[in-house]
Amino acid sequence: PDIMTPSAATRLANMKRLYNPVLVGSLGTIEVTSSDLKTDTGEEVPNFTVTAHVSAGASVVHRTELVLMVNRRLVSCAFMKRAIQTTYQQASALQKWFVVLELTVPPECVDVNLHPTKEEVAVLHLPAITEALCAALRANLLAHPPTTTSRSAAAPLVAKRTVPPASGALRVRTDHTTQTLPGLPAKRLCRELSDADRVPLEDVHDFEGVKRKIRLAAARGFREGFTEFTVVGVTRVKRGALAILQLQSELYQLALHTASRELAYQRVAEYHGRFEELRLEHPVCIQSLLSALGEIVTQDGPSDLSPEDASQVLEGQAGVLQQEFGMEVAGGRLHSLPDVMGGALPRPRGLPRLLLALAGAFGGDGSLDAHKACQAFAAFFAVPPDSSDAELQVVLSLMKRRFHPSQTLLDGGALCKLTDLKKLYTVFERC
Repeated sequence: PDIMTPSAATRLANMKRLYNPVLVGSLGTIEVTSSDLKTDTGEEVPNFTVTAHVSAGASVVHRTELVLMVNRRLVSCAFMKRAIQTTYQQASALQKWFVVLELTVPPECVDVNLHPTKEEVAVLHLPAITEALCAALRANLLAHPPTTTSRSAAAPLVAKRTVPPASGALRVRTDHTTQTLPGLPAKRLCRELSDADRVPLEDVHDFEGVKRKIRLAAARGFREGFTEFTVVGVTRVKRGALAILQLQSELYQLALHTASRELAYQRVAEYHGRFEELRLEHPVCIQSLLSALGEIVTQDGPSDLSPEDASQVLEGQAGVLQQEFGMEVAGGRLHSLPDVMGGALPRPRGLPRLLLALAGAFGGDGSLDAHKACQAFAAFFAVPPDSSDAELQVVLSLMKRRFHPSQTLLDGGALCKLTDLKKLYTVFERC
């Protein structure tokens, strides 16, 4: 499906909505033009401009990918991809790379009638253009070598927990045909789990702990993510929108309002401090917003914070809010919010409760409760039941990047399996 992006957003901002924001933020930029470039025959090359965003240095890439746009048209080019692959092999130790190319040439130099889908195009003097690009790419790769050349030398991103082997531990052999572990001592393995892995999610107060608990709380079968799905269709009912998703041969029904709340929670835990800003056209007074709530009631009952106290807490923690969430609080006014849902704008009526919940997430010593903060943003950024088609499309696009449905989502009926197509086809054949 087409992706809806804000018209005023920059190309890099749109890339962060489609790809990993951390990866996009680590890309280097290369620009190549046609000045003084000659072909092998001495003929001058028509004016062209290549802007390339390339992975180098500390970029962490999980798969090789080339995104090529010729005159703002998304196309493919096997010749250019092979040339870039060769350049990476010769000038860098990176095994995988990610490159986004924008090629601008005169329209008369492009032939789009090579393929019925217009996916492939022919560009005049493509070898000369590719040679100039690869020369600039080679210089960039040599100037920014990878920080590590082997996995053993790389600094771990997350500390690994080592469980000492229990006395008399069994050695088991895996069966590659059934993917099972015969003789697995399940009870003893459960006892060997650390106490931290059994702590409820609401008792985890740091972001690393929250991210670990998200994976542990994921529904069985979805701990590696729920991203390789195909959207079959979206329908609307009284309680919101339902999406029909196909994952391999299975069909699932997903309540998007409930799922978007869980998605927002996971995105805040994963990408906190790395969101784009949503600037408020008119900064709002925090105390006035909270005063408009009247009696302030939270999930735990009436709030102990008055509007004045909550405003003072948020202003006193302005540095933490800016660093962790990209929220700008100054002079008792709110100036910006994080773009948690990548363009799906929240409803302003929920802003007072967001500010109150964030104030309550700070302890008396100024420490931030990550779980409560993620809950506050999740409630605010969840798409409402009356959301537009564009907002639902943004939610589904973000889910394809990273989403771990929890067991609670499955038990509550927000995510349910409808059928297995293989079994359904068998029934049809018998009929």
